[in-house]
Amino acid sequence: MERYEASFLSNGLSSLDAVSHLNTEDLLRVGVTLAGHQKKILSSIQTLRIHKARLPSSTDQSQPDTTTLRTLSPPSFT
Repeated sequence: MERYEASFLSNGLSSLDAVSHLNTEDLLRVGVTLAGHQKKILSSIQTLRIHKARLPSSTDQSQPDTTTLRTLSPPSFT
């Protein structure tokens, strides 16, 4: 999935918070046209949303997530 990194970054998708709001149409706009890749990415986004929802309420979620995609290990989709 590293093939999409440049496209995500050039479209301003450099944080987990930004990526967590993507849907199928957004993926098409950034160049993810293969249905299998869309499904895998959307599945990972759903997992991210679940984890974000479980954060303690004391965490200030109004601040954007500054973790960049570049610092993350690529997910294994095998």
